Amino acid sequence: MTHSFTSLLKTREPLETFYSEWKALSVARGGDPDGFDSTITLKKGLIDAGQIVGEVVWVRDTPVGVYWVERMTPTYGSILVYSKLESANQLLVQRLVESKVAVGIMAELLHFEEDDRFLELVRAAGLMEIPRQRMVCYLNRNDQYPSLPQATSIRMLSKVTALEVAQLSVEAHRVSGDYTGYRDMESVDSRMKLEYLVHDGYYGRVISPCTVGLFKDNQLISIITNIVVPCWNQPEVPWVFDISTGAASMGHGYGEFLLQYSKALLGDFQFPMWGLAVSKINVGAIKVYERNGFEPVDSFSEFLQLR
Repeated sequence: MTHSFTSLLKTREPLETFYSEWKALSVARGGDPDGFDSTITLKKGLIDAGQIVGEVVWVRDTPVGVYWVERMTPTYGSILVYSKLESANQLLVQRLVESKVAVGIMAELLHFEEDDRFLELVRAAGLMEIPRQRMVCYLNRNDQYPSLPQATSIRMLSKVTALEVAQLSVEAHRVSGDYTGYRDMESVDSRMKLEYLVHDGYYGRVISPCTVGLFKDNQLISIITNIVVPCWNQPEVPWVFDISTGAASMGHGYGEFLLQYSKALLGDFQFPMWGLAVSKINVGAIKVYERNGFEPVDSFSEFLQLR
């Protein structure tokens, strides 16, 4: 098979063809066509800005597939792979790995196929994998607010609390081991930068009344951060960006209190649903989420190419 690759910046016309095909697939699965158009407009700008890099694969003179890597931060993003030709699938993944554009980025694998063909190919390429689970909680206005734990108080989080949040979050996730490989979450400095991005609205509008910390003796002991994202064909879905409890305060139900508090508040705000993603190894957290009304929606994997 004679094949070649060209940079996304040099292949505008083939990309337009792919966009049309993706839109048709999205709409056929219940997606919003206007929302899809807005997303593609955004992606075009990111390609021009160099935040999305990749290549189109050609067989002879016909474009048959594309891979790209999008960086949301220097160390986190997504990998998209798409092929119109089954025989080109292996070629796309091989080229993705050889190009090294995904090195150092913890990235969700995105594809349009409803089976695991690309997932298996990326696994076989030897990238580090973290299996993840999306969950949804359907909200109503009848949930009772939980009682505030004894000797604690609630305060809204902001850039002012960024250092405290970073210290607590890094410690908590180090204990759970659910963010191994996520450099944004493995050091206080990186997590603090992430916190500033959150409060700048980089990941979505912050729901301030549900982005709070629980304090005891003036020390931050547990946090929850909720933002608004487009998801599940809804323009605005509240999403748990982070929920963490300091190591010394684990086992007392503080995180579950913040979960229940947010659930009641979001119901009062008349959001229909609430979402999160959790690493599958974090079995304890999944049990807490299920106990509070969250249901599994779909599984996905994030991959890290180390070199």
